[in-house]
Amino acid sequence: MPTAKGTHQKEKEPEETQAPVHPQQIVARDALEQKRFGFVLLHHRWAMFDQIAGNKDLDGLIIYYLKNAAICSAVYGATLGFYALNLQVALAAIKLPLLLLSTMGVCLPSLYLFNVLLRSRLTFKQTAAVMSMATYLMSTVLVSLAPIMFFFAISTINKEFILLMNVAFCATAGMFALLMAWSGMRYLSLASENSPRAMVFSLWTLIYMFTGTQLSWMLRPFIGVPGEVALLRPMEGNFYEAVYKTFMHFVLG
Repeated sequence: MPTAKGTHQKEKEPEETQAPVHPQQIVARDALEQKRFGFVLLHHRWAMFDQIAGNKDLDGLIIYYLKNAAICSAVYGATLGFYALNLQVALAAIKLPLLLLSTMGVCLPSLYLFNVLLRSRLTFKQTAAVMSMATYLMSTVLVSLAPIMFFFAISTINKEFILLMNVAFCATAGMFALLMAWSGMRYLSLASENSPRAMVFSLWTLIYMFTGTQLSWMLRPFIGVPGEVALLRPMEGNFYEAVYKTFMHFVLG
């Protein structure tokens, strides 16, 4: 019989341990597989940034966000037109998506070029993905405010009040969108082992704001006047002067 000395018992190899998966990670992963990009952006933003950092399905992501941004902003735009309660409803529903998508299209090349000049490794498509997310988030905030705007549009005759409310709503939605874009660019910069450039994004934010306000001024009216349908207004004055005059007229009567 073999003795214990002649036998070499194999030592048990330690079992590999895997880090536990957090339930939120499972939910985010399943939502991404189902292409529920809107849900992921609102509830698991980090997972959306990881998706962009890994260059995963960027085309589908961009199309999803821009398509839904157009739908949501059209709904909000239509509520503005209800103040005039005529063809202005349809015109505003077309103009507002045009405003948001055009602002993104005009400002996207500059954001990408600024990053390239600072030796960022972000691709143009990754930059476009972040901006499409920001545009979608802005339109989502606006559509959430649409019931409030609709209520006041059909229940008040004070156009100055509606104008100022619209400016406040758009400014609020824009703030959320830019904060998301800021955090997205920072996350992607760190993921590509680059230092975030706060100064550059701050400069680009000003460009984005001025471009958006100028485009809105060019595309006006959104709200319109009862009994009158207008596609565009003459290019006179500017957005900030008009907001100031509207505010003073509303306060002073």
